[in-house]
Amino acid sequence: MSNIPKLRFPEFTDAWEKCKLESLGKILTGNTPKTKEKENWTIEGEGYIWITPTDIDGLLTSKSARNLTETGWKKSRQLPPNSVLITSIASIGKNTINTVPAAFNQQINAIIPENNDAYFILSAMVNCEQDFAELAGQTAVPIINKTTFSEFEIFTPTLPEQQKIGALFRRLDRLITLHKRKWDDVILLKKAFLQKMFPKNGSDFPEIRFSEFTDAWEKCKFKNFFNKSISNNTLSRSQLTLKEGMIHNIHYGDILIKYGSIVDLNNDKDIIPYISNAGEDDYVGKFLRNGDIVIADTAEDNSVGKAIEIINLDNKPIVAGLHTMAFRSQTRIAPYFMGYYLNSNSYRSQLRKLFQGIKVLSISKSNISETFISYPSNKSEQQKIGNLFKQLDRLITLHKRQHEHYQLLKKALLQQMFV
Repeated sequence: MSNIPKLRFPEFTDAWEKCKLESLGKILTGNTPKTKEKENWTIEGEGYIWITPTDIDGLLTSKSARNLTETGWKKSRQLPPNSVLITSIASIGKNTINTVPAAFNQQINAIIPENNDAYFILSAMVNCEQDFAELAGQTAVPIINKTTFSEFEIFTPTLPEQQKIGALFRRLDRLITLHKRKWDDVILLKKAFLQKMFPKNGSDFPEIRFSEFTDAWEKCKFKNFFNKSISNNTLSRSQLTLKEGMIHNIHYGDILIKYGSIVDLNNDKDIIPYISNAGEDDYVGKFLRNGDIVIADTAEDNSVGKAIEIINLDNKPIVAGLHTMAFRSQTRIAPYFMGYYLNSNSYRSQLRKLFQGIKVLSISKSNISETFISYPSNKSEQQKIGNLFKQLDRLITLHKRQHEHYQLLKKALLQQMFV
């Protein structure tokens, strides 16, 4: 193995040295002050943090589920800020840096860096996570004791190069965290709007709406609104060619919509079967049109009843498949509105009372037909609501892709910038 990385900052040319972890700083294994002695422990958010593997959910840690009093702190193994913590029993490879003074338990080994960069060490340990896990896996219960941990070897450059590498990966990790946080925030915002922008509990008015609209919403039975049911098609394996197709938001083309497709799409999975040579003549009259609704009538969880609105921009044939129900309305509704409404808590609260089964849940067409649909008669309000949720979905997709992009970039750089 070469001791020079494939990719590095141009000002550095020296070969890296293979070093034991104990040469990078002081090694400590954590401990647990007696849990039965109440004077050791305080309430969450007060006192000193005490880190266990379950507290590690990111590469920087500043809080814990349990905290120590001054008495407990004196009985613990203490770390100054900017130490590297590495889980070494059971959940191998959960690594972090503490940003505040911290204590930690016996499932974690730690390095207090001395003339070495903490973030470089952290990133190097992430890079060799598989080797570390394999070393732990040589025992019945995966464990790396302090001696084995101290003698574990990694390649290291000079301190200036460590610092530049550490700073680079710190920035990357911040970007990964930033876009994950934004992704989560928009998902929560969408969830809140789905709860607030559609009437609930029999009301004719939503809690939140655009200020220019004040009229009560229309209400009618599902069977009167969606007054045409479209038979589903169960295609044989010979009629299907499965290939990965990316579905963006709710735009489709050349696809068979099965119950799993609807469930997966709503769980942020977007690969479903495409139709290949489905036999167009056999399905004339059954192809779905813009504005049609497809509902999953069977699922293994509360995803039953999830809906997709067909927005078929490419005018390619789409059919509804096994364990779905397809409906068409003669009432003209602005695009996107009904798809989001049917997935809102306002409407789905009606469906939950109608689910049948235990392990596998289902809902019948007759039961769905008796539910009530609410919608504004003003198409401008329908359009504004649909566009709002469409924009939120675009933001969710954007931050999801940015998050994944920086994760892939980090993975590539870990492979190239470490020996």
